[in-house]
Amino acid sequence: MRKYWFIFKMELTQLMELRLDFWVKWLTSLLIVIMNYFVWTTAFASGKSFGGYALESIVAYFITTSFLYNVILIHRQELISRDIVEGGLSTLLVRPLSYPLQIFCRAMVSRIVYTAIGAVLIYIVSLFIIQFPMPAPQNIALGILAILFATILYTCFDFSLGILSFWLARSNGPRWIFSTIGMLASGIMFPIDLLPSWLEKILFATPFPYIIYFPASVVVGHFDSTSLTQGMLAGFFWSVVLIILTATAWRRGIRTFDGSGI
Repeated sequence: MRKYWFIFKMELTQLMELRLDFWVKWLTSLLIVIMNYFVWTTAFASGKSFGGYALESIVAYFITTSFLYNVILIHRQELISRDIVEGGLSTLLVRPLSYPLQIFCRAMVSRIVYTAIGAVLIYIVSLFIIQFPMPAPQNIALGILAILFATILYTCFDFSLGILSFWLARSNGPRWIFSTIGMLASGIMFPIDLLPSWLEKILFATPFPYIIYFPASVVVGHFDSTSLTQGMLAGFFWSVVLIILTATAWRRGIRTFDGSGI
């Protein structure tokens, strides 16, 4: 139990040291939500719906995606890359808790803190700035399962990008490319079902929509029984696939690590 407390304390200390970045991140997200609200209010001025969304639904979607973006997309790839490149990984490997589990636990501490803060901020926004319907309890319950799959997917992506430094001394390029693709393909910028059907089908053949778009759609109730079942099965499938691929890459990468960095 002491080893988990150490990780918990270490992550909280880092969050406090970077508290300015913490609050800037949340305030920026809130400003984006408010800007989206006025943009979509203008778009709905000439009609009652847009692409199958009512104004209340699209506002709820963007508020939910803003929350999920800050909670799910906890980046540890730079930390992992630095541990490998600078050789600090050799010290961390001798701890009683495996290195991947250390990274996962630290990220989960941040997610717990971000969830608590985000829930309070969303409540304040809904109370004083933007009025939107609260999600139904059953949608929240289903959304938690979808968010679990999304967390696994992004954790695997994030960890895999971090361990690219086993083979690449400079992995900033691939990480930037992934971040850009992820922003466009995961539903952060706009709902994926507003895209042309052919592009929507291509994206749904990848894991990206199940990181933000699908859990957000579940929470706001923008789904039917068929899409819900297919989405949950796809989330589970991609979670298993990425866990296997990430574990395989970690085992191969650790064989190349000599303890002195790159």
